[in-house]
Amino acid sequence: MKKRFLDTNVIVRFLLNDEKNQAKKAKDFFETTVKNKEKLVITPLVLAEVIYVLEKFGQASKEEISKILISFLNSPIIIVEEKKILLDALLLYSKLKIDFVDCYHLSFCQAFGIEEIVSFDKDFKKASFVKSISP
Repeated sequence: MKKRFLDTNVIVRFLLNDEKNQAKKAKDFFETTVKNKEKLVITPLVLAEVIYVLEKFGQASKEEISKILISFLNSPIIIVEEKKILLDALLLYSKLKIDFVDCYHLSFCQAFGIEEIVSFDKDFKKASFVKSISP
């Protein structure tokens, strides 16, 4: 089984469909990958970059972005480390109205039983399962 690393820009072109030529190539690539039962590897940083671009240039809400990317991560062709943490972070992202990286940090804490976050960021107080404390 062939594995390939998938860069942010291919995902973004496919989702935004803003550059028609690249969007078509990305769509064709995904279809071929599915047909050939190959795997695409992404990192949590790729996902964070995709969210950043979608927020900046897309027309979707956080709820829509979350739904699209949860579906994307659950695709059988996608391999990603920390998949459960990322899926949980996407759910928080759609509910708490804070940025994705902070949602990732909250999900990381929850997954590893970390009870406190030391930060000046007040957004962490929106999560009930982790205590936010100031240094």
